Amino acid sequence: MIIWLTGGSGSGKSVLAAKFEEYGYKRIDADKIAREIVLPEKAALAEIVKAFGEEYLLPDGKLDRKKLGRAVFGDGELLSVLNRITHKYIIEEMVSQSRGEKNVIYDAPLRNTFGVPCDKTLLVTAPKEIRIGRIMERDGIGRTEAENRLDAQSDNGAYLADADAVIQNDGDVEALFKKADIYIKEWYTN
Repeated sequence: MIIWLTGGSGSGKSVLAAKFEEYGYKRIDADKIAREIVLPEKAALAEIVKAFGEEYLLPDGKLDRKKLGRAVFGDGELLSVLNRITHKYIIEEMVSQSRGEKNVIYDAPLRNTFGVPCDKTLLVTAPKEIRIGRIMERDGIGRTEAENRLDAQSDNGAYLADADAVIQNDGDVEALFKKADIYIKEWYTN
C-alpha cells in the first residue's frame, strides 16, 4: 500500500509518518529530500542560483534556506518559481526511493498533483492557531513568518479534493495516533 500523507505545515504529518514507520511502512520524507537536492553540486541548487542569484548562498556554497524562505513565502510568484525548480527533483527522488517497497508512506506537504502513483491519500489537518504555534516552536521563527508560510500554502479545501481520509489533529500526540490507528492497520499490505 502506497499512502500519500499530506497536510499543511504544522499539521502533524511528520509525527504521524513516524508512527506509520513504526508499523513497518517505508517512510519517504519530502522535506528531507528537499534539503538534500539543494546541497552544493546538485542540479537543483544550480537552477535556484540561476533564478534567484548568488546572494542566496552561504559562504560555504550551501543554500541560505532561511533567506530564501523569507523571500518566497511572502511572494507567490517567487514561490512558484522555486516550486517549478524543486518539485521535479523531489518527486523523482520520492518515486526512486519507493521502488520495490510494499508499504510506503510519503510524508509530503504537497498535494499529490504530480501523478505519483499511490493507493490512498491521508490528509492531516489542524486549526490555524495550533499550526502557527507548532511552526514557531519547530523552526524558531516569529509569528509573522509562520503566518506567511501558512498563507503561501493551499487551504484545506484544496487538499480535501484528493483525500481518501481526513484526520483532525487538534489534540495531543496520543489522540492523533488513536485516530490514525485504523488506517495504519487497515491499509497495511502483507
